[in-house]
Amino acid sequence: MAINLDWKSIVNRHKVYDIKEGSVIIKEGEKNLDMYSIAEGHVEMYIGYGTENETLLGILGPGAIFGELGMLTGKPAIYSIAAYSDLKLIRIPENDMAKFIKDNPEQVLFLMQKMANNMISMQKQINQLDEVLSKSKGEEALNQNYAKDNLKNYTFNNSTNDASSSEGKGMRFIK
Repeated sequence: MAINLDWKSIVNRHKVYDIKEGSVIIKEGEKNLDMYSIAEGHVEMYIGYGTENETLLGILGPGAIFGELGMLTGKPAIYSIAAYSDLKLIRIPENDMAKFIKDNPEQVLFLMQKMANNMISMQKQINQLDEVLSKSKGEEALNQNYAKDNLKNYTFNNSTNDASSSEGKGMRFIK
């Protein structure tokens, strides 16, 4: 029998959580090792949540997943997730992921597609932000080169420091 992320399935009933509107589920900068799928309701995705630089990145609805980056990398969240409405969330803890994959092999492709779509969406938002910033400063070419240098530096040196400080560090691989 195929098992899916349908929150009403018997297998997933004990993993469904009712979350009240306004609740913060993931906080930027904190580690979160769980992945979530929205069964009902909507969440807001922010950077700088609760600060003067708060920026809404998007609103996610039923079927959307979030938290996968923290689960897969073990690193702090790069965004905050807050409940836009009352929610029903399916929670998949890190230590249950292997069992989830084994019990639901048909869902692995679905989850990978959702993650890829999230990355594409985030990249589009980054590109739009970069364009706005470049135009507002009137230094489009300079900003693009600086962004490229920083991306190369991060990729090869796993560092967010200025590109000029990357001498002698060598290439690093994602763990």
